[in-house]
Amino acid sequence: MNENNKTDMTLLGFDAQFSYQAFSLKGEFITRTQGLIGETVLKSTGYYAQGMYDFGRYFVVSRYGNFIPDQDGNESITRFSAGGGYVILDGCEFRIEYQANNKEDNRMYMQIAVGF
Repeated sequence: MNENNKTDMTLLGFDAQFSYQAFSLKGEFITRTQGLIGETVLKSTGYYAQGMYDFGRYFVVSRYGNFIPDQDGNESITRFSAGGGYVILDGCEFRIEYQANNKEDNRMYMQIAVGF
């Protein structure tokens, strides 16, 4: 909503998940339209798909994503990542991931992830 209580942006998306035994697949698509009241309307879209295989305490994962901004001169942004992890305790994981991006330097991440 803008300052005049009018809808100036919409957001629409959907996601899907599938699991079979130790394999899982999930993905999401989202689109955003902004500037509905003004003269310039911008529409951006993005999606990702991710597959994971769970070996018990270890897991491997791969993901592909794409974002398409609606601005003159901007190309789509893509990212591919692959990695794995180890479950230290229930709710605590060690993860390592390599990301290949088309817009910036490729990177490797290591992290301890804790959820509660």
